[in-house]
Amino acid sequence: MKNNVFKNYKFMLKTICKASASRVWLNIFFTVINDLFSIFYNVLFFAYFMDAVEKGKSISTISKVLIVFILVNIVFEILNSYYNQAYIPKNDIKISFFIKNMIYRKIMTVDMECFDNPEYYDNVTFALNDLFNRVNSILNNIAQFVSHSCCVIVLIGYFAQIDFAIVMISLISVLTGLFFEPVINKCRYRYTNESLKYQRKYDYVKRISIQAECAWELRTTNVKNVLNRMLDDAFWGLKSLFKKYYRKITMLDSVQVFFGFGIVSCVTTLISIHRIVVDKTVTIAMFLPLMGAIAQFTWRASSVISCFTGILNDNIYLNKFNEFYRYESKVVSVKEEMVDASFSGIKIDHLYFKYNENDNYTLKDICMEIRPRQKIALVGYNGAGKSTLINLILRLYDPNQGSITYNDKNICDYNVKNYRSKYGIVFQDINVYAATIGQNIAMDMEVYSDEEMQNVMNSLHLKEKINKYEGRFNTQLTHELSDSGEMLSIGQCQCLALARIFINQEKQLYILDEPTSALDPIAEEEIFEAINSYLEEKTVIYISHRFSASKIADRIYFMEKGQIVEQGTHDELILQSGKYAHMFNLQAKYYRDETEVAVNDRCKNEA
Repeated sequence: MKNNVFKNYKFMLKTICKASASRVWLNIFFTVINDLFSIFYNVLFFAYFMDAVEKGKSISTISKVLIVFILVNIVFEILNSYYNQAYIPKNDIKISFFIKNMIYRKIMTVDMECFDNPEYYDNVTFALNDLFNRVNSILNNIAQFVSHSCCVIVLIGYFAQIDFAIVMISLISVLTGLFFEPVINKCRYRYTNESLKYQRKYDYVKRISIQAECAWELRTTNVKNVLNRMLDDAFWGLKSLFKKYYRKITMLDSVQVFFGFGIVSCVTTLISIHRIVVDKTVTIAMFLPLMGAIAQFTWRASSVISCFTGILNDNIYLNKFNEFYRYESKVVSVKEEMVDASFSGIKIDHLYFKYNENDNYTLKDICMEIRPRQKIALVGYNGAGKSTLINLILRLYDPNQGSITYNDKNICDYNVKNYRSKYGIVFQDINVYAATIGQNIAMDMEVYSDEEMQNVMNSLHLKEKINKYEGRFNTQLTHELSDSGEMLSIGQCQCLALARIFINQEKQLYILDEPTSALDPIAEEEIFEAINSYLEEKTVIYISHRFSASKIADRIYFMEKGQIVEQGTHDELILQSGKYAHMFNLQAKYYRDETEVAVNDRCKNEA
């Protein structure tokens, strides 16, 4: 998207109007009225007063005009006070929440490829950073630009009645600003754009430093030195950029002030004195209001340029915000069909995929079939492409070549949300949310009955743990939103994730990505018994670099470097004495040793 000021502001003003239709116009109205009243009172009324005194008008006539000004001012100040003290604070909250909701909802729906793109993080950082102040800056810059422009026009009209030469010279300040400001703004834009990579480092360290999962390593290892180095790099990088651009900005701004306002003020003042002393076309009574008008014009013209600069600077933010918000998803439904039949199978045909155009293929020539009630195991070393394949099955990404069919239809034909809703998933990276235990299991505001959740928890050996909590399934988890929130171990978190799929038996296909990686062999065996019990009649895909699930799988696919290099049942692959058999035998020895330790520990605990 091009850096189009008009389109960007039109989009943002429409957004603000959706949150509060009256805010934009009221902001402009009150700002314009307030500034125009200042001009009328400090220049025009003062000129009238000096002229009336010089011409000997009665005090009663002058007083009547003064009283009208004072009454109008009182009424306006009452309205202005209500607007600033009551309307704006309430409205600020409304607008801030509306735009934040827009941003967070957008973040939750963009394609997964966005999270592989550093530019996406730049745009999100730009969109979220200082959002509240940025919206106010946009509103104020527009209102003040309109207001100061109106004041400049009024003052030019006032000067035209006295001496047109003053008008022409005064316009030089505006033209000077229009010449210098685009150059200055271009420097600011480059500075802001180049500083994003350093700002991202600051934001990363900020995020890591407040995450509970990182707290242990930050206090027990020297990883904090790495983070401190990041902060130092960001500081020196920003300092270098500041020196590079702001020397030029300062120089240009000084030249603009000198020629645009300093010289103009001096020349207009000398012309005014010449008209009084030499030409006698301006009276002494008119001199003081004229000096006030020149001072007002210099300030107002400067403010017009300043607001124009502010508008251009805010446009940098708006451009990034629009790039982020108007991102169009590439993973879209072709025909918007619904999955309205029971599961009849998945077929993956010669699938190729890479994350970026310049990368090598992450997946190469993947062919696979999954039939109803079948148990599939995807095994292999870390980085073999197992989780990437699942991402494509879930249509979090689209393949570069090949196809995936679900119930004999290309998954691209299905409504994306409806298609994904057919899967029950336990991801490798498990998240426990700052919500109740019940909400964490149901993954929604509506929770299941205590009896349903008790049965699931019992099968996962978490019943006693939950019953210890006073609130039971209403117990808040994590300390992020509640000081009394409870914390679960990694193994308990995995069991909680399994509870999410056990509680909902309406899914057509279940995907378990390393579901027991944090459990000891005995606990793992018990959990697999529970999995087999709950999902016996279901189609299940297990993903692991461990072989706990492979022995119970109907078909095993061994992956290496993005390819399926072996496939078959457990017994068939063992007989082949290939890569699967080698890896299984290595793990079997480890499991025997680990199982003995686990058994001894349990015996000691029971004793």
